[in-house]
Amino acid sequence: MNIESSHVVRKMQATDLAMVLHWRNHDQVRQYMFNPAKIELSEHELWFQKASEDKSRHLLIYEENKEPMGFAHLHQLNEGGVMDWGFYKNPDAPKGVGISLGKTVLDYAFVKAGAYKICGDVIATNAASVIFHTRLGFVREGELRDQHFDGLSYQNVVSFGLLKREWLQRALMPQELA
Repeated sequence: MNIESSHVVRKMQATDLAMVLHWRNHDQVRQYMFNPAKIELSEHELWFQKASEDKSRHLLIYEENKEPMGFAHLHQLNEGGVMDWGFYKNPDAPKGVGISLGKTVLDYAFVKAGAYKICGDVIATNAASVIFHTRLGFVREGELRDQHFDGLSYQNVVSFGLLKREWLQRALMPQELA
């Protein structure tokens, strides 16, 4: 995809911890997490320390015009380049940031991180994320019935997958089709 050079991802730093935690704990973000509990700073710091030392993980900050707008996490699941991803944007970011974040992170995953396939799981009631994955070219690979218990009820989980060749083919499409 041809994302402007003003849209970049960079490695998350310890100095980003407070900002990312603020985004992650925001009600608009937490409500769609598999673990919607608020996270304490000490727990967040421990997660960051362990995850940043794990070579199978990519912790990324998405920026537009050098302004942090979102967080993404890629995790390599096997030696074949199959990765899963998670992400969220700054809840105060302008409309349209999410799709730019997705495109930029997918470019990074397939071009720089060596991904063969990106997998994503979405709680089925999160209609915006289901549409988001579809707009990015992900294929709906299945729906796991009553897979997630949110503390009150069971929720279905939709599994998505996107192959590198599918992503690169979309990059060749006219912009209005991609």
